[in-house]
Amino acid sequence: MTKPLEPDADVVVVGAGPAGATAAAVLAARGYRVHVVGDAPGERRPVSEALPAGIHPLLEELGLRDRLTEVGAARSEHAVLDWGNGAEPWRSPVRGPEPYDHGYHVDTAEFAALLRERARERGAIVESAPVLEPLVVDGVVTGVAVRASNGRPRPITARFTVDASAERVVAGHFGALRSDPTLRFLVRRDRARPEESSAEPGVFHTEFSPETRTWRWVVPCRDHVETGRMWPTDEEPDPQAEVWTPRTAERLAGPGWLAVGDAAGTADPLFLSPAAVSVLAAHAASDALHAVLAGIADPARTVSGYESAYADTLAVTHRFAVFCLDAARRGCSELELARGITELLGSREVGPALSRTRAALEGRGPLFDCECPEGPLVAGVETLPWAARNH
Repeated sequence: MTKPLEPDADVVVVGAGPAGATAAAVLAARGYRVHVVGDAPGERRPVSEALPAGIHPLLEELGLRDRLTEVGAARSEHAVLDWGNGAEPWRSPVRGPEPYDHGYHVDTAEFAALLRERARERGAIVESAPVLEPLVVDGVVTGVAVRASNGRPRPITARFTVDASAERVVAGHFGALRSDPTLRFLVRRDRARPEESSAEPGVFHTEFSPETRTWRWVVPCRDHVETGRMWPTDEEPDPQAEVWTPRTAERLAGPGWLAVGDAAGTADPLFLSPAAVSVLAAHAASDALHAVLAGIADPARTVSGYESAYADTLAVTHRFAVFCLDAARRGCSELELARGITELLGSREVGPALSRTRAALEGRGPLFDCECPEGPLVAGVETLPWAARNH
């Protein structure tokens, strides 16, 4: 009897942005053979984000807490949210349990590059090669085909495939993206040198202007300050702006594969740290794959649990974004806003998952557990500290 061929890798990761690079770095650090393929994300415009305190467990596992500042990250000390209702803005310290007393402001491309370098250091193969399609045998994804230097397809086989690509090379094979046509916004980001900006260091500032229906934000990094704005598409056009609309994949996982980050969808443009949610989802995905690859967990049950848990996370982050972006928020008093958030947290439909998401962003637990997709059945306003402290 012919012995089956050993796959080229334990895990092949498609896409090298923050989510894909996170999965690659974590799995390589845990001793798995990892192969990353696909072009590094060449974002049309640089993107900076405020990562909350919940990023620390990942940085500690990968030994990157000290190195993060080398790529221009700055400490994030406070988050300020001005609803534009004339009341005092909500100001909250960025902290979680000890010793997580701060977050970071980062350029997401530089953050992803740091994660990719850590993956290489831990033995991962990272190559820039166009990914053509998934390899599927009897409904099971067994790797991907890439275009070799001679122009011909080259297979890369793996025990499991992670799709973190904007092109959705694997996830797109099994389902389309569902979008919400009621939410479409133009987004523009610009940068200035710190000395040219009046931004308060260490503060992620977000505010809404009722007159122009525009959200604005400021992310002060070490070497630059990003200013952004987001407004409805029926307002002033801007050739420098991009269109944002929420999109979620019809399928998030299946036999031999799972999606994370861009391949899974975009549910929130601003309010629940979109990059952090993707990165923490990739961390949770790595835990799930570790359990499967090590023979600890049943693959079918884990894949099903992952799809259910991640779908819930995307749904509640989208629900929270809808709440914040709803025109009904215009002119709401502080009490009305606090009541609305409390109702979200207390609802059976989204309360537990929203509470779990906020807790993960603060470093109080994983974003989700594939063995227990419903998460802790606890919802309380304390998980939104900026609301609890101000109201």
